[in-house]
Amino acid sequence: MKNKIIVIVAMLTVSAMELFAEEDIWKYYETANDTKISSGYIKSNLWKLDAERSLLKDSENLRVTGYEGEFYGTKPAPINLTYVEDSLNPDIKYKVTTVGTITGENGTKNCLYNNRTNITEFIAPYCTTVDASQYAFYKCSAMTNVVFSSEISTISQKSFADCSNLENFYPTRILCTSIGYQCFNNCRKLNVKFEFPNCTSLGSQAFINCRALKGASLPNIKAVSSRAFEECHEIEEVYAPNATNVAQTAFKNCSKLAKVTLSNEVVQVQQGAFSGCASLDPEFLNKYLGKSLRYIGSTDFKTVGSEFSGCKLLTSLNWKFPNLQTNVVNGSCFSGCSSLGKVVFKTPVVEIRESAFYNIKPGAQVYMHKEVPSVYGALAVSRIADGQAYPQIFLSGNEEEWLKVIGENNTVIRKEEFNGAECLSNYASYMIKDDSVCDYDKVVSGKTTTISRVWMKKRGVIAFVYYEGKNGKYGAWVMRAPQQGFSVKIR
Repeated sequence: MKNKIIVIVAMLTVSAMELFAEEDIWKYYETANDTKISSGYIKSNLWKLDAERSLLKDSENLRVTGYEGEFYGTKPAPINLTYVEDSLNPDIKYKVTTVGTITGENGTKNCLYNNRTNITEFIAPYCTTVDASQYAFYKCSAMTNVVFSSEISTISQKSFADCSNLENFYPTRILCTSIGYQCFNNCRKLNVKFEFPNCTSLGSQAFINCRALKGASLPNIKAVSSRAFEECHEIEEVYAPNATNVAQTAFKNCSKLAKVTLSNEVVQVQQGAFSGCASLDPEFLNKYLGKSLRYIGSTDFKTVGSEFSGCKLLTSLNWKFPNLQTNVVNGSCFSGCSSLGKVVFKTPVVEIRESAFYNIKPGAQVYMHKEVPSVYGALAVSRIADGQAYPQIFLSGNEEEWLKVIGENNTVIRKEEFNGAECLSNYASYMIKDDSVCDYDKVVSGKTTTISRVWMKKRGVIAFVYYEGKNGKYGAWVMRAPQQGFSVKIR
């Protein structure tokens, strides 16, 4: 037997030799057959796996699982299925072309779940199918490397879920038509750029928390599923030129994601889809959002938004969506877009919800449509007082109606209410959320006694001060720049 092994080794290529070790020689043991299926197991010096093969066709091809699996080692080791020979006739060679459940979920029969942390690599260069319904390599937390056939075409849901140290995966060009639910969930160190040229269906959470993933090409998917790339901190590019729908939190906190290619006819962007994408292309909004857009956020009008919150490089938005059915700007939709300097509403909206444009660029210009929304939420367009200019809202019609609807959730104070106060000369109308608390030390003239802290219902931008003059003491209400606010200008 030893001489025969040496002959086999001599025929290997250099690259294969590097993967080969004597303990990686597997033997197939048949324990039963029914004229159609031969079943048994394969075994090496360290591992045992359940196996079966068809007696009708492809008789050299094996399907292996961990259902009857055992581990005989004393320290973690690889599983290398490159070479499998028959236990009775070493001249007969088999190929492992299909892998089922190796570790599975706790309680799934008696698979290798308890030994999942002992697998450091899984090498099956002839394998084209990972066909387990789920959990094929679940929680193989010591596994760093996976090698399959370059023709691999099937990977099922949760196949590599929680393989938290998996770094390398071959091939990176995978021919599957679908990617299962949570397929690579929590593969935190997976440092590759995938191509899926045949994939038409991307399962939800497929790459969630793959923090080192570099990119993905999915030219044939129609939708980027919910949470598909959430928390992929290092991903830089996603190519999906036929995708018309971007689901809930699909790219949330992909902080280095600079380039996303979508269809030119995007129909829906759901809540939180691009939240925290701090490096997103500055022209993304105007490039992909247009007349085909029908939904921003949920179709039920009720969910919180944050669709683009924290996209710090976005510079401008032309709101021209004539077919938008969820005709609202959701809460926090563009909150924290600190470079967003110009917004033009070319089509009207029914609602602008709370904090929709909160903390956008200092001095940003927001040009409202003349049609007045039914709801204008607290701090819908506003910025915290940090010594920089507040956003400016420009109205071009129905000014009194606009100020009325703004005043329902914000404190509206007009300049004419404070005639004679010197500090009003640079202010127009200010709005701020009700019940704000401020420290006040403004004076009109002369001595002052500071009111150190005041709570004023519906007076968020007003302070009461008094001063001493020749004719006695006087008190007055004066306007003060709010802690967070914006100004209105009439065009």
